[in-house]
Amino acid sequence: MASDQSCFVFCRKLPIGPKPHALYKTVDNRKILEQQNALIAKRLDESLAARNKLYEANRKHHLELRDMKQQIKSLQEEKAKLQEQL
Repeated sequence: MASDQSCFVFCRKLPIGPKPHALYKTVDNRKILEQQNALIAKRLDESLAARNKLYEANRKHHLELRDMKQQIKSLQEEKAKLQEQL
């Protein structure tokens, strides 16, 4: 019975709350989350920059096509006028 009482006294003296190992694990998890958030932010910035480049390339291409269509139309009109003169 003495061993039961000593265990009871010993067990009551143990701290209640998270163990140091659990605290270290929590800190490690927070560091990992911070690193992952930083990596996500970096990748997001890179993808936004790539999207902006793609938008600019598409816009430039659209403007070039518009100019080509206008040139074709004016050349067709000029051709029609020349054929009328003949």
